[in-house]
Amino acid sequence: MKVFKYILVLLLLIFFFERGIKPAWMSLNSDFPTYYVSAKMLLNGEDMAQLYNAEWFQDKLVDYGTDFKGRFSPFPPSNAFIMLPVAHWDSLTAKRIWIIISLCAFIWLVILLNRITNLSYLNSFLIILLTGAALANNFKYGKVYLIISALIVFAHLLQSRGKEILAGTILGICISLKYFPIVFVLSYLFLKKYKLVYAALTTLLVMLVIQIMTFGSDVFMDYINISLLPHLSGQIENVNPYAVAFQSWESLLRNIFVYHHEFNPNPLINWDFGKTICQFLLMLLFAVAVYWQSRRIFKYDRQNFQAIVIALPAFFCLTMLPAGATYHFLFLLFPLALYLSAFHNSLSRMQIYILIFLFTAIGFIPFGFVLSLGTSGFGILLSYPRLWLMSSFLICSIAFINTHLKKNFSKSNSLFLT
Repeated sequence: MKVFKYILVLLLLIFFFERGIKPAWMSLNSDFPTYYVSAKMLLNGEDMAQLYNAEWFQDKLVDYGTDFKGRFSPFPPSNAFIMLPVAHWDSLTAKRIWIIISLCAFIWLVILLNRITNLSYLNSFLIILLTGAALANNFKYGKVYLIISALIVFAHLLQSRGKEILAGTILGICISLKYFPIVFVLSYLFLKKYKLVYAALTTLLVMLVIQIMTFGSDVFMDYINISLLPHLSGQIENVNPYAVAFQSWESLLRNIFVYHHEFNPNPLINWDFGKTICQFLLMLLFAVAVYWQSRRIFKYDRQNFQAIVIALPAFFCLTMLPAGATYHFLFLLFPLALYLSAFHNSLSRMQIYILIFLFTAIGFIPFGFVLSLGTSGFGILLSYPRLWLMSSFLICSIAFINTHLKKNFSKSNSLFLT
C-alpha cells in the first residue's frame, strides 16, 4: 500500500510540475499581473481612484509592461497589498519569487495538516496533491489561495492551543483578502470561541480602515457596488453570467430557467422565477441537512462536534459558490482533513474511498471532454461535472455521519433513527 502511495505521489508531482510550476515559472499567465500591477502602483504612489474602472486598469497593465488583458474586479482593494513584498522586482522575477514562497507554504501546509489531524506526513502531502488542477492553477496563475489555506489551518492550530486572539487576527486578515474564510469564523462563533471571533472582526475592521485610508472611501464603495454585491449573485463585470466555467448552481439554474437573447436564447424552461424557487429550495435542503447532522453530533458525540461544525458548513458553502474556480477548492483541504480525522475509524473503507474519489475528481475532471458533449438543451446538465461532484461530496459527507453514529452509539439508535 505504501509503495502504491509513493508511486501515486510521483505521478501527481509530475502533473503538478507540468501543469503548475513549469508554466508559472516561464510566463505571467492570468491573474498575477493584476496583483502585481496594483501593488506596483501603490509603491509608486499613484492615484488609484479608478481601480475598478476596467478600461483604466487595462491601460495600467499595458503601461507596466505586462501587456495582459485583465481587470481588478472582483478583488477587494486589499488585494493590492498581496504582492507588495515582491513588487520591487520586474514582473517575471516577482512571480518566480512568489512561486518559491508558495512552495514554502505547500510544505508548511503538509506539516500543519499532520499537526491538527491523525494524517501522516505522506498522507498530508498526498491529499494536497490530489487537489489536482486547484493546486496547479494556484501556482500557474500566481494565486494566493494555497497560502490562505495554510494560514487558516495555522489559525485552527493556534486556537486549539488557546491562542484565540492571534488565531482570530490571522483569520481577519484572510477574510479581508478572500472572504470565504468568514465561514470558519462563523463556525468558531457557533463553538463559542468568542475571543477568536472578536479578534477576527476587530482585525477586519482595522483592515477596512486601512483600505479606506489607502484607496479612499469612493474606491471601497466601488468595490461594494461593482464587485462584491454582483459577485454574490454570480455576476462578474464583463463576464458572461451564464458561463459554465463557473460550475455553480447559480450558473446552471440561470441556463435552465432564464432567457437571454445573446447568452441563453433557448433555456430548457423559460421561467425566471423557477430559478429563484429552485435555488432557495436547494439551499434550504442542504442547510437543514447540515444543521440536523451537526445537531445530532452535538447530542451524541461532543468529542467530534468541533470538527463537524467546521467541516460541514465549509462543504455547504463550496457547493453553493455563486461563481467557482478550480483554485477555490484548495479551501476544501482543511475541512476534509478534519472530517476524515474525526471519522476515519467509523467509516467503512468504501465510504472513505468514495469521499477521496469525489475529492480527487473535482480536481482532475477533464473539462475539455465534458464540454465537447454540448451545452445546449439537456446537454447543459452534462456541462457541470464539478458542481455534481461537489454536491455529491456534500451529500455523502452528510449521509456518512449516520454510519459513525450507528457504530459508536448503537445503544441510542432508537433515539436518533426515529
